[in-house]
Amino acid sequence: MGRYEYLLDENEKLLKMFKAHLSKRGVSGGIVNGHISNIELLINDYLAGDERRSPEKADKYHIEGFLNWCIDKWIFNRVSGLISAMSSIRIFYEYLKEKGVMQKSIKGIL
Repeated sequence: MGRYEYLLDENEKLLKMFKAHLSKRGVSGGIVNGHISNIELLINDYLAGDERRSPEKADKYHIEGFLNWCIDKWIFNRVSGLISAMSSIRIFYEYLKEKGVMQKSIKGIL
């Protein structure tokens, strides 16, 4: 198994745990799906695909690169999509910190 496939497997586990966490907190299904979609794009398409990096190893430069990557590819065709992605990223990284998956502060990410 290559690095990319390994990262996808690990990311799938994180996504399932994150989805369960959001659902347990009473977040509606549509909003949960939106967050999962945004985070899949970040951790699978950008971090694993382009950077070969796990989400907990990302720093603010990777997140900035992701947002620029999305803008360059017209992934977010409205400002609201970009704001939604930034919100999802913040919530995801707060979750990773809370669960002890990552050690650094969220302030270093966003």
